This record gives sequence, C-alpha cells and structure tokens, in this order.
Amino acid sequence: MDNSIYWLWMTCRVIANENRLHLLKLILKDPAQCVKDLAAETGLTPSATSTQLKRLCEEHLISAHRTGLMVHYSFGSKYAPAHILSVQAALKKSLSVGTPYQSIIRQATGCTHQRRIELIQRIATTPSSVEELVQKSRMSSSAIARHIRKLEARGYVVFKDGRYHNAKPAGHLASALSKVIIQASRY
Repeated sequence: MDNSIYWLWMTCRVIANENRLHLLKLILKDPAQCVKDLAAETGLTPSATSTQLKRLCEEHLISAHRTGLMVHYSFGSKYAPAHILSVQAALKKSLSVGTPYQSIIRQATGCTHQRRIELIQRIATTPSSVEELVQKSRMSSSAIARHIRKLEARGYVVFKDGRYHNAKPAGHLASALSKVIIQASRY
C-alpha cells in the first residue's frame, strides 16, 4: 500500500478553507498576481495571505516563481506526488465551473482525517459492518461510528444489507479523492 496516500488528509485540511480556496480561484484566473495583489483582492493582510499561500505551496497545490523581488504564483506544482495530481485537476475543475466554496469544503472534509481514509480503503476491499471494522482496525466502535457518519453524510460510503459499501460521491473533488484512495488500497 502506498503510504503517501495517508498524507492526503493534510492536503484535504488545507483545501477545506474558504480563504485558501479563494486564493486558488484568483491564481487560476490570473497567475501573474503577487502577494500584494492577492491580499488586496481577498481582504486579507499581506502577512496572512503569504501564510495561506505557503500552506498551498507545501501541499503542492500551487507553485511560487520569483521574478526579481516579486513572487508570483501558479496553480499546480511539478513536484506534486502522483496522488495529488488528480486532486489538483478536480479542484481546478470545481473552481473553474463555480462550485461554491462550501461544497468543496464539504467534499474535502470527508477526508480530513487519516482514519476516514483508512475506513474508505478497508470498505473498498471488503464491505463491512461497524463490528467488522472494529475487529480489523485499532479504532473503538464509537470512533468508527463517528467517522462513518461523516463519510456517509458526504457520500463516500453507503449502508445497505447490514454493511457499509463504498459509494460514488457527488462532486469533482470528492470523486477524485475517492478514486485515489480506493486505487491506493489495491496495492
């Protein structure tokens, strides 16, 4: 199994923020903008804007390019791990078609915890009941129930015939995240 998939939850935490989504949308629209320009458009201070941009760069969602004293940002990164590329593409599509930020955040928060990613992978391998998931993992039944509720509410899993099964979540980002997680569980 690809251990880098477990870092996907950190990427989802970075995505699940309205200010960062707004910055991503602005960068998509005009990649020539610098921190000062982006701060003016978002209403954030230059310092706060710089901090948010740094988080996006760390997760390989954007790239920084220095031209003299100015730093400009572009969507994507040539250093992005393979599993992040489809997430970048889905995020780009979501922002380009005007998907509301709250919808993108809702899709991302399904995967903002490592245990939820683990549950999606386990259920992809074998549809399971809560009791079976408790036996297969190091989680308590209350923790599993809490994570399953969030996954179910966001369309990542569905309950039928006494077991949880993977579902096809709605939204470009959720679909890409689900696909990346399930494909990684096959290795």
